[in-house]
Amino acid sequence: MVCGLLVASCTTAITVPDTVFPTPLIDPIPAKVALVYGEEFRNYEKLGPILRDSAGRDISQGMKIRHELGNNNVSLFNQLSATVFERSQSFSSWDALENAGEEFDAILEPTVDRFESWRGDDGSFRSPGAFLHLTYRVRMYRHQRNEIMDWPLATHQVFCKDVTFCGMSNLGDMVEAGLRDIAAQFYAKFPELPEVVAWMETLKADR
Repeated sequence: MVCGLLVASCTTAITVPDTVFPTPLIDPIPAKVALVYGEEFRNYEKLGPILRDSAGRDISQGMKIRHELGNNNVSLFNQLSATVFERSQSFSSWDALENAGEEFDAILEPTVDRFESWRGDDGSFRSPGAFLHLTYRVRMYRHQRNEIMDWPLATHQVFCKDVTFCGMSNLGDMVEAGLRDIAAQFYAKFPELPEVVAWMETLKADR
């Protein structure tokens, strides 16, 4: 925690340990897929107010929370791709992918579209708790960056009415729960998306 000396200003950093997500018993898609993780995705941080009232106003009096999510982003999508696809490989940029000189059946580029986490009220005047909104945007491309899909993948709202349990020390656990929800949705929904089904049919026809 970093606090100012002359003003009531504090920043608390929240990190989430690497999480091993449960692996479902599914047949991997027979495809070789590249993943492009941009710099912002790999080093993602979000600074925001710790406390909000029912109208969403900042009532933190200078207290801030910084979530460091970059390593979790990479670990999450590495695990998802290793399970869903027969072969996958990650790259730090589009340039790195192009310099590799390899052919891939598709390219995934995940980004963080929305991340908000706070303590307070959720806006419906229920008991105070901890809240999380996390949305990834997963874009999928064929060759020459021809976009196949643009898929928003969001957590359900996570909150806990028992503030003594879901306090500052538990915000990391709340984010981990959100990541687990994202993983479960990806495993269940990705293979059934119409764009993905059409892409898989194209792969079969090409072979």
